[in-house]
Amino acid sequence: SYEWAGLSNYDQMFAEAKTVFDAGNFKKARQMFKVIAIRHSTSVVASEAQYYRGESHFRDKDYKGAIGEFQKVFEKYPKSRRADEALFRAGESAKALKWCTDARAYFGVLVQRYPKSSLVKRARKELGTLKKLSKNRKRCKT
Repeated sequence: SYEWAGLSNYDQMFAEAKTVFDAGNFKKARQMFKVIAIRHSTSVVASEAQYYRGESHFRDKDYKGAIGEFQKVFEKYPKSRRADEALFRAGESAKALKWCTDARAYFGVLVQRYPKSSLVKRARKELGTLKKLSKNRKRCKT
C-alpha cells in the first residue's frame, strides 16, 4: 500500500511510478503501475501503466512475465498508442526465450493489425531473421 494510492489524480500517480521506473527500481514500479492499471482501468493512463508493467519485467529479464503483461496491453487496449509496441516487445521477449514460433506470431500480428506503425519495418526484419533461425536449435527451441 502506497501513500499515493489514495490520490485521485492518476496522472500524478503515473508520473511518480514512472520516476521510480526510470530510477531502475522495476519491482516497486511494477507494483505501482499495477495499482494504477486496476484502479483506473478505463483511463488512457491504464494502458500506459500496463505497458510499463511489461517493460519492467523485460528490463528485469523476466521475459515470461513480460509477455503476459504485454499481451494484456494489446488484448485489453488494442487502440492504445502502446499496442504495437507491446506486440513488438512480446516478440522480443519470446525471441529472448528462444520461442521463435511465438516471436514470429507477435511480429506477424503487429504487421497485420498495425500496418502504419513505425515498428513494422523492424518487425519485418525480425520475421526474416527468425525464419532463417527456425532450424537452429541453439537459437530456437520452438
